[in-house]
Amino acid sequence: MKLTGKFLGDSDSSFVDFEVDELLSAEQFDRIEEERSCYEAIWQGKDDKFDSGFTLLISFDDCEDSDIDLLEEVLNSSSIKIIRDMYEDSQRVRF
Repeated sequence: MKLTGKFLGDSDSSFVDFEVDELLSAEQFDRIEEERSCYEAIWQGKDDKFDSGFTLLISFDDCEDSDIDLLEEVLNSSSIKIIRDMYEDSQRVRF
């Protein structure tokens, strides 16, 4: 799976909604559901706001490094780099 480069964020929400080229298999997502740090850390679904119709939602406020590690097994390397960079940026304190 890979990110298309399109994503949406909402300043009132910690979720970032990424367009992806395909959804994970049921088995892959079941594993993520079992191992993610909390219910809101990672989600996937179908959404008409993107051309592909597929979305990966990540709550940078709620996820942990271990959640990003789970995605490393299913995303291509350039996509995981984008997510890791955004996650690291979200963890910095800004004044």
